[in-house]
Amino acid sequence: MKLLHIADLHLGKRMNDIDLLEDQRCVLDQLLDMAVIEKVQAVLIAGDVYQKASPPAEAMAAFDGFVSELARAGIKVFVISGNHDSDQRISYFSSLLRPSGVYVSESFTGRLQQYTLTDQYGEVVVSLLPFIKPLTVRRFFPDRNIVSYQDAAEAVLAASPIDQSKRNVLLCHQFITGAELSDSEERTVGGLDNIDASLFDGFDYVALGHIHKPQKLLRPTLRYAGSPLKYSFSEAGHKKSAVLLELGEKGDCRIRLLPISQPHEVREVEGLQRRNENGLFRGLCARHHPRRAAAAGRPGQRLHGLSQYDEICRGQFQNQGGQGRARHRKGGGKGREGTVCRFLPAAEQRCLAHGGADGPAGRSAERNGGKTP
Repeated sequence: MKLLHIADLHLGKRMNDIDLLEDQRCVLDQLLDMAVIEKVQAVLIAGDVYQKASPPAEAMAAFDGFVSELARAGIKVFVISGNHDSDQRISYFSSLLRPSGVYVSESFTGRLQQYTLTDQYGEVVVSLLPFIKPLTVRRFFPDRNIVSYQDAAEAVLAASPIDQSKRNVLLCHQFITGAELSDSEERTVGGLDNIDASLFDGFDYVALGHIHKPQKLLRPTLRYAGSPLKYSFSEAGHKKSAVLLELGEKGDCRIRLLPISQPHEVREVEGLQRRNENGLFRGLCARHHPRRAAAAGRPGQRLHGLSQYDEICRGQFQNQGGQGRARHRKGGGKGREGTVCRFLPAAEQRCLAHGGADGPAGRSAERNGGKTP
């Protein structure tokens, strides 16, 4: 049995005031193609379908189209709500959707929601655990002392026994201790949202959502799919992917990562800004697109001339007064961030290049004693 694990779509999200919906539609098309080409039996969506609890109509229409196409292809869909979602909105019409093979986490009842798939090796039990908080769980277990997210998850799993003789898959949207974070996730102060990975030892595969960097924890079958798009500059170096899971008989679980192409890249550049030197950002842009950077000017100035610069960029600049890379300059002077606004005629989208990081121009500046090419 083949399953496709994805998460953290965040439909309707904007990045630095850039509308990402067209890019998100492009990614949904890629995911649909993956599911059809690989002939998966089901797609697992591990939460944060939308960016907001009340998403815009365009975002809802994009998700509706994606799920409808999967259902028309005979592919089952399992969806849980994440911390950005409204569980009531996600579960709306859930009973009506089930005959179409779309299974959505319903309003939380204190237990896992479980569904059964079958293949030549027997049954696969798919369990849904939407995003939970201690306050959400506490009212179902008045006799338990539920303070932390760990306490809450323990209570729910204890009340939802699983048959270890069957293959068990869990969809879960929580922060698991040891996960590597990005700047685009929401965290609880003090680490109270941590859940220990050992709590899920009884499951053959745990399809996690919430963390945007694709990664495994402790074992290959406890895995964050990550977000399909880069939603912060801390994700510039991420390699986005979907997880293709192939279940054989009990204990046989093979995993393959399917790369997701980014419609527009996120890049960070870095360099040295000298007094009265207005062409630095032009030089940094020209390292990547020599013929597309003619309109760039002083860092910090909002511009409209980079009509074909097809990446979202952040560049950190340093005033004259020191040597080496801007971020780690040892001399005096103050740093400043550059902002540039550009339009993409191909997608007819506004895009923004904003503030600092690690690109070829910056590395070249370091090699040349602070001189930016």
